[in-house]
Amino acid sequence: MFLEHLAWIGNPEALFNSKVSTMVVQRALPDVVGFLIGKRGPQQAEQDLRDISRIITQRMLLVWQPKSKKPYQIVKEMMGLFFGNKKVKGKVIERNPKDKRPTKIIIRDRDCPICPEKKGEELEEVTEIHYCVAVAGFIEAVIRHLMDSDLVPYTNVVCKTVKSVGSGDKHCEHHIDLEYGGW
Repeated sequence: MFLEHLAWIGNPEALFNSKVSTMVVQRALPDVVGFLIGKRGPQQAEQDLRDISRIITQRMLLVWQPKSKKPYQIVKEMMGLFFGNKKVKGKVIERNPKDKRPTKIIIRDRDCPICPEKKGEELEEVTEIHYCVAVAGFIEAVIRHLMDSDLVPYTNVVCKTVKSVGSGDKHCEHHIDLEYGGW
């Protein structure tokens, strides 16, 4: 029986179909974030969290491909599918003046699956960084995967978390900056 559990943990499809991902993230992440900040410092902890989410995303992309190619729709699909989160909103705030394609998108999340459940609850260990920076890592990794597969016209993407409930804000907010090639 123990070996079956080991095989399940290493199977991305089984993990994808599991509904325990939200519970694991909510329970384990505060300790992981606190540990990383304490041992590595805030700046490196933020990078480590982004790297962890990138690696997890690469594994999930073995069994899941986003249906949409538009950044906001990708985030909405990803958050709904992985975490049952339906309260994600997106807004284009900048467009390329020549072709009107979006260059900056704001994603607001009022039901972040990673942040503490009680709104306004601030965790001491994570006041130095935005608590849900891993979400920005997920978003960026999925869009980079689409770029690497030549499925989108973007040549660069940067996603940054600028607000986080777990760090004392009223909602979580991620900014996606896009650059385009010759499509």
